[in-house]
Amino acid sequence: GGLAASFELQVSSRLDQSGREYKVQIPSKGKYLMARPGRKGGSEELSAVIFAQPLHGVDTVELVVPHGPTKDGVVQAHTPRGAADGLLARYERGDNTGLLVFIGRIERVRSRGAASPRLLSRLSLPKTASGNLLVRQTNADAVFALEYSEPITPMQAFHVSLALMHWAERAPSHAHG
Repeated sequence: GGLAASFELQVSSRLDQSGREYKVQIPSKGKYLMARPGRKGGSEELSAVIFAQPLHGVDTVELVVPHGPTKDGVVQAHTPRGAADGLLARYERGDNTGLLVFIGRIERVRSRGAASPRLLSRLSLPKTASGNLLVRQTNADAVFALEYSEPITPMQAFHVSLALMHWAERAPSHAHG
């Protein structure tokens, strides 16, 4: 089957007056894809977020984004030429041509007086400390603060924070343990 839509966002900005809807879909557990309708039909994929627990119970988050010249000045997008050409499919088979991958650990930070730990993740390019995206839970009500830098766009940073909130709600043993 296809991807089940889990979130729908209607975003407008000074740069993108189209009013296109951005959809975050969850094709399988721990995998989130943000796409929007393409200008010429089909869809454009903006980013993929993948949660994993690769070693010793350490939760990680990865952000996969298309990379290259920006056509519309808003968000770099990838138009898949079929299911096997989507961001997730390409990343999963190790085809990272034209993609950037940012990786971060999901940390649980306890602060004085807090009933439960707060989530924090700093995503960087592999084998660097580039810190292109910081997602930090600011209180127990799942309020998140974002700090990001190029080449990550505002919509891609927002996608990571939405995915992290959704993942944390559905993985309480990981997120609060």
